[in-house]
Amino acid sequence: MFAAGLAAAQCLTGTVMLGWPQPVGRAVGGAPGRAPAGWVVRVLGIRILVQGVILIARPSRAVALASAGIDAVHGLSMLAVAAGGRRYRRAALSSAAAAALSAAASARLARTASREHR
Repeated sequence: MFAAGLAAAQCLTGTVMLGWPQPVGRAVGGAPGRAPAGWVVRVLGIRILVQGVILIARPSRAVALASAGIDAVHGLSMLAVAAGGRRYRRAALSSAAAAALSAAASARLARTASREHR
């Protein structure tokens, strides 16, 4: 059940980012001129949507671990962007926080899947 909820959340998030990149960018960017480009939001949305679809298709420990790793790397890259300048700091920190939550949820799923297969 947890896997389905996580996958659904990823699919919904990715779909919203893909379909409405400018409003999403403005929401996370805050002040005018600080929103990430629409194509950046779309690319990230595609990645999140694909992650959710794969988790629906193969809800396994390996997929959950891969998902956690991908989100962790993304979160770290967003911390680097935030440290590199003020323009995109708010958007980068928002993305890092979301990635950290998703990575933690995926790691929890991997632990649960590991216990179920013992």
